[in-house]
Formats: sequence, C-alpha cells, structure tokens
Amino acid sequence: MNIFDVYAFFRPFFAKKRVALIVDRFPLLSDPKARVLDVGGEKYPWGIIQPQAKLTILNFEIPKDIPENCSWTYVKGDGTNLHYADSEFDLVFSNSVIEHVVDWEGQKKFAKELIRCGKYVYCQCPNQWFFFEPHFVAPFIHWFPSSITRRLLRWFSVWGWMTKPNQQKVDEFIGSIKLLNEREFRECFPGCEIYKEKFLGMTKSFIAVKGEREG
Repeated sequence: MNIFDVYAFFRPFFAKKRVALIVDRFPLLSDPKARVLDVGGEKYPWGIIQPQAKLTILNFEIPKDIPENCSWTYVKGDGTNLHYADSEFDLVFSNSVIEHVVDWEGQKKFAKELIRCGKYVYCQCPNQWFFFEPHFVAPFIHWFPSSITRRLLRWFSVWGWMTKPNQQKVDEFIGSIKLLNEREFRECFPGCEIYKEKFLGMTKSFIAVKGEREG
C-alpha cells in the first residue's frame, strides 16, 4: 500500500454526493457533441460518470499508463495559461488542483482561465479551515505556522509515516500546497455559485459552479 491507496480509501466517503452534483448540474456530460476540459485531471470522477462528452484532460505531463482503448484525450499544458479560445469548451472542470498553484496571484490566474475557457465551470478546493488536511492525511497540523508544521509532518501524519521523507521532501511537500479559505475562494470565482461540501457539520471543501443547469 502507498499514500495514493490511502487517498483512494477516503474518496468514497465524499464521492457519491460530489458525483451526483456534477451529473445533475451538467447534463451536457451525456451529449457526445459537448466538449469538456479537465484541468489537472485524472480518472476520477470520469471513471464513475463515464461521460459521453468529448473529454480532454490537461496536465503538466501526459500519463504513461493510458489504456490503449481510452477515448479521452490527454494534453500537456499550464492551468494558469490555457492555450484555448474564450468559451471553447462547454465545461471546464477542476478538482482539488487550485491549491497546488502555490501563490495567490497564480491561483487567481488559474480561476480566471477556467472561467474564460468554459461556458460552464466546476472547480473544487479543500477548505483551509477544515480540521483535517487531506494531503497530509492528518488533523490540525496545517493550522500551525509552517516552521512548526515542517517539524511535525514526518511523525504526526499518515503521509509522513508512509513516505518516510527527509526534511527536504517535507519542505517541498508543504511548499506545494496552498489551501484557500472561503473569502479567497469567492474572490477567485466572482459571479459563480459557491457550494459548501459538509462533513460532521463543518465545511470540508468549496465548489464553484458557473452556469445554469441545462434541460
């Protein structure tokens, strides 16, 4: 088992409602003529949804393990500078990616590009003030100043126990994540509807949606 298996273990607890929202809000996913761009995407949630729309998945690097019969298109690109025309896609989608754009100006550019290229937009981001940090797989540790978090992460997180990183790797991992709070997320997505994904009565993550439901 590796850390990605741990992430996959927790995913089903939240996937059902999230997938239901996506399918309900975007019936265009069943339209073979519709075009969808997933920025920073992976198999989830498309392996569950099985969209009929033409799906393009954009990342810094193209995965090496793409099945030969895969109908999805994989491309290289940068989410803060998408080389597509305005409203070129019916839906631009991004799930738990914006927090990996680790400077504030870059995060605003990322959000602006999603909105520019999509007639409809879906973007999800974990809440900075939710008690459990999903990348570290640990509670509360992300609320400490980084000088303290970097000392704790190796020994007080599932990520640290499983990956056994040296201090350099710990620092690199911390530096690769910048969670957003509600005010920041709303500022990134003006004019979008903001959903709050709840767990135990607390906001686990935010979801920005642009566009009315079709049909």
